[in-house]
Amino acid sequence: MVTYPDLLHLADEESYRQHYESLYCASRFPLRTIDGIPVSFGRDKFGHAFRESLEQRDKSVFSWERAKRMEWIGVALRDPDAVLTTSWNRDTRQYDQTRRNCRVQNNYIVVLRTTDDWGTAKFVTAFLASGNAYRKICGGPVWKKAGR
Repeated sequence: MVTYPDLLHLADEESYRQHYESLYCASRFPLRTIDGIPVSFGRDKFGHAFRESLEQRDKSVFSWERAKRMEWIGVALRDPDAVLTTSWNRDTRQYDQTRRNCRVQNNYIVVLRTTDDWGTAKFVTAFLASGNAYRKICGGPVWKKAGR
């Protein structure tokens, strides 16, 4: 069984940004998922991953709850017990095979997007799922890598 790090407690949003960039963005060697897919982390994803919306999709508020679990992302992607499902695309209102959910610890979700037929992937976001989002994630089809 994989052990997840304690929650991360830093002083402010900028400290979390610097930690994210040094932990995930600065490495010369990409993090690889449990099934060997290299994952890149863009500096531009910090706002999407660690901010929440007060109103529809505005991402106006820093999310302490998301940020405290920042170090879980890499562990989750390598967790052999993770449940991998195809992501729900709220814009197209259907499941999207180019996006993958990694669900661990019952409701912690890490979302990746393919860059080239799942030869590589990009980090999209990570969050604790609940309500309708959790139902969509759990109800999604089991994810299968293209060609297998």
